[in-house]
Amino acid sequence: PKHREKLDRIEKLSGREFDRAYMTLVAQNHREYLDSFRKEGRGANSAPVRQRVNRTIPMLEQHFRLAKQIGGRVGADTTTVRDARLSASEQR
Repeated sequence: PKHREKLDRIEKLSGREFDRAYMTLVAQNHREYLDSFRKEGRGANSAPVRQRVNRTIPMLEQHFRLAKQIGGRVGADTTTVRDARLSASEQR
């Protein structure tokens, strides 16, 4: 239901409004994925799971940086995804 709500909202938009809303969602989702991987993934009891998480986090960080960068160009609200937990690599 939560995802359907978001989808319904952005489906009604077009042009720059769609771009802004879409990139806001992309940046928010990547922030949530990073938080989850860092908290849950790194705390997993399975060594292979932790290794996989540690290999995946840099890719998610890169995608998050790109989402914020592209979002900034289209006027997305990327301020809601910035917080004190951002690593130095995420600030670039």
